[in-house]
Amino acid sequence: MRSEKYELLAAACRATATGHPELQRSQGESSNDSAKSIEKEVSGFLGAVLKDRECVYNSAEKALQPLMFLYDLSLLQACDMSNFGLKNADHRRRVIWPDSPLSNRPSPNAIFYVLTSNLAQAMQAFRLLLLHGFESQARGTFRSVVEIADLMIVVLASEATYGEYIKSFEDPKASYQHWKRHLSPSVIRASLSKLEVDNPIAIPIDMTSDEIRKDTYSWLSKFIHVDFVAHIVAAHPSDSDGGLRDSRCSEMWARCRRRPWLMLWCTFGSAC
Repeated sequence: MRSEKYELLAAACRATATGHPELQRSQGESSNDSAKSIEKEVSGFLGAVLKDRECVYNSAEKALQPLMFLYDLSLLQACDMSNFGLKNADHRRRVIWPDSPLSNRPSPNAIFYVLTSNLAQAMQAFRLLLLHGFESQARGTFRSVVEIADLMIVVLASEATYGEYIKSFEDPKASYQHWKRHLSPSVIRASLSKLEVDNPIAIPIDMTSDEIRKDTYSWLSKFIHVDFVAHIVAAHPSDSDGGLRDSRCSEMWARCRRRPWLMLWCTFGSAC
């Protein structure tokens, strides 16, 4: 642990001991001893957990890279669009809606950059989570990728949706009602379905694209909302071969229960 980080930890222990002396007495040690024991736990146990994640990343990158190739091509396209949008954000010639009488505040080119940048970053976040072994968390992140991609398509295809997207409200209730009425995932999927009716695309499977979207989104949502089965899956991450990895969470929280200081550090330490 770096010296400046240890000083923050020691200061937190001293402040807590001063404000809650009964809690400090229950530990049977001084605030300085508490800081030293937490440092030992963080460097030892948590260090082993982080080192294990590095091993997961190295093995997953090797095992999954061939499967990630098509995804990386999509990510390349998203990053390329984002870079193009950034370079042309202030250009007087519009990238989107060139012939529509839209206001230049905000600039349509800047809106294109905002959408593509969010898409590219969400896709990168999914990739990093997946390759670091956070499969269930990656599924939740991929739902955001789906939402942004769907929104981007409709904003670029529907001038009305573009107009609703650039609106903002200071009142939280008004903002929520506007989102629910015009920009929620269900509304955007309905708009996509209408676009497909107007411009049908043949898909060589038994399900329609609308059914695929609904089914996939419902499945991904299980890893966002409170779902017992999804939580069980997330609690038992698999390795790159599909086998279950030993979870160290139970050991970590057992230690935390014995040392309230460690629970605080595990929860908030990364913010320091």
